[in-house]
Amino acid sequence: MTFNRKASGLGPRASGFLARSLGDLRELRRWLAGALLVLSMMAATRAWGQDSHYQSYLVGERAVGLGGAYTAIADDSSGAYYNPAGLAESGYSSVSLSAALYGFVLTSDRLALASPVESSESAFITYPTTAAWIQLLRKGDKQTGVGRMQAALSLVTPQSSVRRQRLAYASDLGPAPNGTGNLLSDNLVVQSAEDDTLWIGVSFAWKVARWLSLGATLYTTVRTGVYQFYTVQLLRLVEAAGETDRLILPSRTDARLRHIGMLGVFGAVVRVGERLRFGAAFRTPNARISSTVKIGTLQVNDQVQVQGDDAEGKFQDRQPFKVSLGAAYLVKRRWGVSADVAVYGPVGEYQMLTDTGDAELDVLLPMKKKAIVQVNVGAELYPLRALALRAGFFTNLSALGTCQPVACNGIFADDIDQVGVSGGISYEVDRATISLGWSLSFGGADTTFEGTALEKSRAYLFVMLGGSFRY
Repeated sequence: MTFNRKASGLGPRASGFLARSLGDLRELRRWLAGALLVLSMMAATRAWGQDSHYQSYLVGERAVGLGGAYTAIADDSSGAYYNPAGLAESGYSSVSLSAALYGFVLTSDRLALASPVESSESAFITYPTTAAWIQLLRKGDKQTGVGRMQAALSLVTPQSSVRRQRLAYASDLGPAPNGTGNLLSDNLVVQSAEDDTLWIGVSFAWKVARWLSLGATLYTTVRTGVYQFYTVQLLRLVEAAGETDRLILPSRTDARLRHIGMLGVFGAVVRVGERLRFGAAFRTPNARISSTVKIGTLQVNDQVQVQGDDAEGKFQDRQPFKVSLGAAYLVKRRWGVSADVAVYGPVGEYQMLTDTGDAELDVLLPMKKKAIVQVNVGAELYPLRALALRAGFFTNLSALGTCQPVACNGIFADDIDQVGVSGGISYEVDRATISLGWSLSFGGADTTFEGTALEKSRAYLFVMLGGSFRY
């Protein structure tokens, strides 16, 4: 590889600085990659945190309005997700669809450096979509429903996001790679990400007795993501004489990931009389079927290309087991209340990237998740027989654990505990339902990044419209 001073447009001292650095290309590449990683992670502290948050988005029409407190009810299309046993409580076949009207995320970060870095962002987020077809296989007893069997095919998007972000700041990078002088850097980081998770499930539910229903769902999970980081660094080499060389270093990293897995949901609904219900559900961890990650090339200038070898390996999307217990008291077409407690199990420390052929890359994104307990509470009121009003409360705690020696607060995870409120309105007749629902969650945290104080806040607002037809 050769360096063309004239083509670069740099002065003689800057050209000499770059030429000396290029004398050891491997060292420069490692230094630039490390600098890019630090810059990207600083910008990523706002994060796309779906690996450590499990209730950023509520799923289902009625369930959204009830704050996700649906384990003991689950008698519509979202039952396959919350508790498949609830499907057997309905005596109809049905088709249903819910989708986003609006999604909005507001984030703010303040990093207490010598020159504080402050960044805020508002962006559109794609709200999860749910679709289901429920087929009545056997009606069962006309009076009690005993023996009723239901099958369902459902698609649910529990996580989906499209993000764009821009951050500019200055930093001190320490001694130059050639050992002469100190490097200061003015930085511009532009990030974009598209990350979607789709669950495709087949369910079966059976009303075993008047007081008991059982059910199971088998999901195939597909997660795909494209993460892109564009960084422009204006380097200033300050030597003892106080003179400064300048060098612009644009660079880019692309990561494309895909994970295909499988998990199961098993549940039961117990009825005590006509109004009181209890529910329990168990969701297995996500078992990997296949996974890939492809990481693109790092480039510096049009004249000098530092060829970071394209890497291809495996991406691990580990999700914990979940145990849900719920209770509901429902007076049909008048009022009702429901509550859930869910325990998400821990996931021990693991590497999100593996088998890339690069030892440094394989330890780049460590992850660890702790056990957490989530709470969901909801209530509904029918001021008119066909009109339902709902309100709910839910927690969305972070499961982010601590990984040593590298903190887990990186690109995919966030340590902010959130709480949320939700509501909804439905128009319901014998064969059809139309629902409008919304949810708002928010939270903040005072933490550290690379030993520096970091203040963070998040707020998510979503509005969804859904409808179902029973036949």
